[in-house]
Amino acid sequence: MHRVLIAFATVAVALTAGMQPGNAEPRPYCLHGDDDSPGGGIPDCTYYTWEQCRASISGGRDYCMENPALAWRRLQQPPRPVPQRRVRERN
Repeated sequence: MHRVLIAFATVAVALTAGMQPGNAEPRPYCLHGDDDSPGGGIPDCTYYTWEQCRASISGGRDYCMENPALAWRRLQQPPRPVPQRRVRERN
């Protein structure tokens, strides 16, 4: 039994060694299924384009939306300063 646990741990470490979830950038679009879908209404945010998301809609109450994590990140950024226009003096 001890050897089985060591083998399982070794395989688990080997499989996850190359993964770097901290570097993964969230994708911009999510497919949101209805609450009766297999995901239970949890958004699937694996789409790079709006068209990819729309092509995955299976009917019912499924819909695409912007990734909420990206929208939230944008709201937390400080506002950009508005460039001031130069006013010309008339002679």
